[in-house]
Amino acid sequence: MLEIKGSVAVVTGGGGGIGLAIARYWVENGGKVVIADIAAEPLEKAAAELRELGGEVETVVCNVTDEDDCGKLADTAIEKFGAINLIAPFAGIIMDGLLLSTDKGLARSKRKWT
Repeated sequence: MLEIKGSVAVVTGGGGGIGLAIARYWVENGGKVVIADIAAEPLEKAAAELRELGGEVETVVCNVTDEDDCGKLADTAIEKFGAINLIAPFAGIIMDGLLLSTDKGLARSKRKWT
C-alpha cells in the first residue's frame, strides 16, 4: 500500500467536489499534491484551503482532454516535487449532458454504442 506521507498525488478536478476532497485527505495525511482544474478561480481557492491545512500544493490550469495540458501537468509535478506517486483523475468531462470518451480511438470512431 502507498504511504501517503511525503508522496505526491496529481489530482484532476481539484478545484472542487471529489477531486478537492481527495486532495484535502492527501495533505491532511502528509502528502504533497498537484491539483488541476479547467477553471483558475476555484483552483486557486482550493489551493488556498489546502495550504491553510499545511499542505504543499502546486496548481495547474488544465483541460484534461488536451494532450499538451496533460503533459504540462505531469511536467509541473515532476519539476516541483520530483515524483508522481498517485494519479487521481476526478475531472468531470461532460458536454451537453453527454459523457465523452477520453480514448482517442473511441472518440474518433464512428461506432454507435447501444
